[in-house]
Amino acid sequence: MAGNHDWYADGLKGVKRQEKFIEEYLDRKNVLLPKPGCSGPEEIELGDDLVLLLIDSQWYLTNWENETEINDDCPVKSREFLPTTISSP
Repeated sequence: MAGNHDWYADGLKGVKRQEKFIEEYLDRKNVLLPKPGCSGPEEIELGDDLVLLLIDSQWYLTNWENETEINDDCPVKSREFLPTTISSP
């Protein structure tokens, strides 16, 4: 997951550049979750009763007017909709 300092270096463009570098270095895809420019949530099942929930809080804080590609190909496209996607079992 990209953090706030990753976003500071050229915003979404910088995070995508970082993702590409890591993917090439590890020779695998989808190394950053949620996908850069998307809020998530992404769920990773860690056990029978344990789920790791990943949400990019910097996505929520970012000025979207400065990031024209934010939310491209993302299921959640608004700050208001994000909380409705999170539920407990």
